Amino acid sequence: MSLRIAFIGSGFAAMHLEALGQNEDANVVAICSRNQTTALKLIGEQPITYYPYDDYLKMLHTESLDAAYICLPPHLHGDLEIACADHVRGLFIEKPIALSMEIAYQLQDCFKKAGTIVSIGYMNRYRANLINARHYFSGSQPLLMNAAWSDELPPPYWWRQREMSGGQLTEQCTHIIDSIRYIAGEFEEVNAYSTAGFIDNFEDLMLMMPS
Repeated sequence: MSLRIAFIGSGFAAMHLEALGQNEDANVVAICSRNQTTALKLIGEQPITYYPYDDYLKMLHTESLDAAYICLPPHLHGDLEIACADHVRGLFIEKPIALSMEIAYQLQDCFKKAGTIVSIGYMNRYRANLINARHYFSGSQPLLMNAAWSDELPPPYWWRQREMSGGQLTEQCTHIIDSIRYIAGEFEEVNAYSTAGFIDNFEDLMLMMPS
């Protein structure tokens, strides 16, 4: 059975399109994006319809979709997912799903009501080393887990703006949190502190600092 799939946003879409290309049942029929140049480059010679970003409702009504990929910055999540829940049975959403618990719970209720199958892009739990770790600790609960994120500053401008990305914890460290949940189970209690200042060669980096 061929599934009709659309993309809303072109961020990281190339990797998803490559993966879907290996599934003969996946048929990408539309891309809705703010960046026409990037979207058309991704489409190439494929029979995929391009829709401007403000036409995502038109795309949802026109294409008779089975599933959609939402590849957008965190601050744009919310209304899009609610609209998609009314038109598709499956959603893949680039993490994080929301910048506030209020929106997250609203989407959760919406998906439950609509019966939408949802996957969030926490890909680390599918890596072989984490799967092996989960198996190893399945018979013995770990007492302490130590994790860190070491990398260069991601290039997207919105990553450095708290109102768009939600900050380092929301945008990136949730990968670590999800990995711990996958290996050791749900958290019961959390204590935390924040720090900043390790990277100081970006003029707008202060927007990421804790308030």
